[in-house]
Amino acid sequence: MKPERLPRDIVYQSPWVNLYLDKVKFLNGFVIEKFHLLDFSHAAIAAIVENELESIIFVRICRYATGATD
Repeated sequence: MKPERLPRDIVYQSPWVNLYLDKVKFLNGFVIEKFHLLDFSHAAIAAIVENELESIIFVRICRYATGATD
């Protein structure tokens, strides 16, 4: 048997990623009230790069694996 998902709240949904807040009960009776679950509908890899000024750099690149440009 696997852990039982109790109520689920949807925090965020998009075509690329979903964030759920689940309540989960394990076989030994232990309950996690707030289990954050990130669900990616497509396989992806991400990196966030920050320079010495704490600026985040964004680039648009071709994703070979998905055939898309992000």
